[in-house]
Amino acid sequence: MKEKTRSTVMPTTIDEVELKGEGGLKKAFLLRTILTIVVLGIVFLCASIAIYTRALQKEMQGDLKHVSMMILTYYEDMYPGEYNLLIDEAQERAYLKKGDAVISEDTSFVEHVAGETGTEISLFFYDTRMISTINDSDGNAATNTIANNKISSEVLIGGREYFFNDVTIEKVRYCVQYTPIFTKDNTCIGMIGVGRPFSETLGYVYRLSAVYGAIIIVAGLLAALWMTGYTSKLVKHLDKLKDFMGSMASGRLDGNLDQSVLNREDEVGDMGRCALFVRGSLKKLVERDPLTNLNNRRSGNLKLEQIRRAADKYGQVYCIAMGDIDFFKKVNDTYGHDAGDAVLKEVARILSDRMAGKGTVVRWGGEEFLFIIEDMKLEEAKAHMWNILREIRAASIDYGAQTIRFTMSYGLVEGDPNKSADAEITVADELLYFAKESGRNRVITYIGEVPDAADLAPAVNAAELAAGKNAAEPASGMNAKPAEPTAEKADELWDIYDANKELTGRTMKRNDFTMKDGDYHLTVLGVVMKPTGEFLVTRRVMSKSWAPGWWEVSGGAAIAGEKSYDAVVREIREETGLDVSGAEGGYMFSYKRDNPDEGDNYFVDVYRFVMDFDDDQVKIQREEADGYMLAKASDIAELGADGVFLHYDSIKEVFNT
Repeated sequence: MKEKTRSTVMPTTIDEVELKGEGGLKKAFLLRTILTIVVLGIVFLCASIAIYTRALQKEMQGDLKHVSMMILTYYEDMYPGEYNLLIDEAQERAYLKKGDAVISEDTSFVEHVAGETGTEISLFFYDTRMISTINDSDGNAATNTIANNKISSEVLIGGREYFFNDVTIEKVRYCVQYTPIFTKDNTCIGMIGVGRPFSETLGYVYRLSAVYGAIIIVAGLLAALWMTGYTSKLVKHLDKLKDFMGSMASGRLDGNLDQSVLNREDEVGDMGRCALFVRGSLKKLVERDPLTNLNNRRSGNLKLEQIRRAADKYGQVYCIAMGDIDFFKKVNDTYGHDAGDAVLKEVARILSDRMAGKGTVVRWGGEEFLFIIEDMKLEEAKAHMWNILREIRAASIDYGAQTIRFTMSYGLVEGDPNKSADAEITVADELLYFAKESGRNRVITYIGEVPDAADLAPAVNAAELAAGKNAAEPASGMNAKPAEPTAEKADELWDIYDANKELTGRTMKRNDFTMKDGDYHLTVLGVVMKPTGEFLVTRRVMSKSWAPGWWEVSGGAAIAGEKSYDAVVREIREETGLDVSGAEGGYMFSYKRDNPDEGDNYFVDVYRFVMDFDDDQVKIQREEADGYMLAKASDIAELGADGVFLHYDSIKEVFNT
């Protein structure tokens, strides 16, 4: 007899599921087991009916509410003013007014909506029905009738929406959504009721449930009569399969099917294996984002609640972060959505790898991600998120002939199970917003936080993408290599500093970017401001290979043996013709950039000088700039936001006056 081999490879399609039943169960127990299978099927079907009933009621409530809001909006737009009651004593009649219009005399719109949506609509002034598409026994509109006390109490007195699934109006049962109507001073003066006949909605489900309930009872009795002792093992396995399927029907997709069921080589075993495959497929559909294979928002919420319960019960610490890919829309706009999808996949791969064993990463929506960081306090989690950001910065994707690089911004908050999950996420989202507003490409843990200069790097921005430049460049202007350096500058030497900004005694050739780790050169940036608060900025020539047409301030590298102050005075004089050696102001701050992949590490000293000058004193360096302007700080901020002002994120504080 040929021995059957067991496959240990996880099937990827339903056709690959190994089926081992050969009709043995059907031949031996067909009569005794068919009723059991039928019973189980009916039980599952009834469970589905119960779920469908709840879903139908919720969906119907939403539909009726939508109709209510549509009618109220229509009256608000068409007839401005408050609702009032007009009494005609001569005819002993009351009319409903909205502003100056008597709306109870023209019900064409309400009747049209009722006909289109298959609903019945009533408009009440307080508890009196003034407009209605429901007719009484004489065929007249059922107006001037009173809502029952329960409805008045919940809607008019309580001032809230309410859904009733069993309201009798003119001897007909309805499911009705009631929505209160408020005046401008927030006084409830009426309500609108939108409903459907009970027989067309929940009544059908109830009747069907009763029929199936009777079937279940009869089938159960018949199955009990047929079952005997020698089928006890089969019943046991079927019960386990039923429980497993029931857990799936209830939305619990983490349960396991007993191995004894899977070991069966008959139809029951086949059902178990197929059920496992279905469970895996459902879990992937329900819990995973199809593009990135990360946890989706639904499963992320469930995971967050699990962590919060553990924190509340056992004191487990956790942190929450919201992250967003910087300028992601520009990637889509510039290269197309396929490129955007490729970026999302690469980011998801990095995030998934870096969060393994540390917690959970969730694709929250679009280019936004939620991080649930377990067993870390805020400072440790902050360091972890910075490590992730550094790996993101170093990553890139090749898309066609383009290399696309990207960065991310994060808002990080320490978890607090005493707050709601929504409140925690809102705080993290607010911190993310601040991270993006304050320059992107950073991790923020509180509003107003300014990361260490060593942690910051300029983000890939919109203007770079529009210009076809994808890599995030270091902040120093000297990293932008001139297209044609002069012979004099080609022989220029720069001093090499160590990580503490101390001279090493060694030098390097201009733009010879083969620096070792721990070696740095010095760059200076000089901002010239008039006493009126305007700043002199120049526009780079379009022949520049990097950032052509962008706006910038004067700056460049310090020559070997040259002091920082002397270098910035020289650069400003060369690029603008202005002599700031006697001007007010001076050194403001410094920051450092490490670019080991490019062999270019440097310090940047930033200066600001205040002096008055005329336009005829400005002599811009034509090989570097093709124009200049006097700009206010707000103008420069707009250029920075548009991504067309060089080094703005790194030096923006120098424009604060």
